Amino acid sequence: MNFKYGTYGAISKKDLEDMEFLKSTIPHLAALSAHHSIESILKHDINEYYIGLDKTDILKSHNLNRLSNKSNISALLLYSDTLDILNDFYDRSRYPNPNYYEPTIDDLEPLLQDIYNIFQIVENYISNISIKKVKLCDIIKKV
Repeated sequence: MNFKYGTYGAISKKDLEDMEFLKSTIPHLAALSAHHSIESILKHDINEYYIGLDKTDILKSHNLNRLSNKSNISALLLYSDTLDILNDFYDRSRYPNPNYYEPTIDDLEPLLQDIYNIFQIVENYISNISIKKVKLCDIIKKV
């Protein structure tokens, strides 16, 4: 799926590419890119399709499970543990703290397939909504 330049979707794809590039050489940055990629694709969905009253606070969140819950994509429930681990990577390696650590390739490797799956699930969901919007617009034009 192609996202408009500068949108959450386009940023998420770039971060996924960065993760892939960095995973074997700088895994702690790859882990942050993985987190940011999932965060951005979820924010793209929320920014474009969230029906709630106010999404401002949601879009400020970095918590992947919170974003996942607001997206209402039920298939993501299977990946709650992976989202928690990515949150942990983000929280513990981004800022100084007593539990600071930098994720290694051994930390990241077991999550890679889940990361790709999560990204694909959200991307497919967005694509399906876009197709439905186009079809709805076509129906309205005919009326």
